[in-house]
Amino acid sequence: MSNMPHVEETLEWVWVDATYLREQAHRCARLARDCPHLTTSHQLEAIGIDLMQKAAELDELQQTGQGDNFADRANRVVTTPKK
Repeated sequence: MSNMPHVEETLEWVWVDATYLREQAHRCARLARDCPHLTTSHQLEAIGIDLMQKAAELDELQQTGQGDNFADRANRVVTTPKK
């Protein structure tokens, strides 16, 4: 038996849309410009690019009418620990 206390974690669903992803991508770009640590700056830039690509994918899904099939699009939903 572990000496670690049992922590029960409650998760809540957060719906992610293209606008939110773009906002986060822009935030990553701003942080990357201001970050003095080169490795971290590059990682933030890469995250921003990935978020922009995901936003474009969501836009495309919505335009083609496939965006309603959220069971197949698990990356649209992020679970976060409830505070």
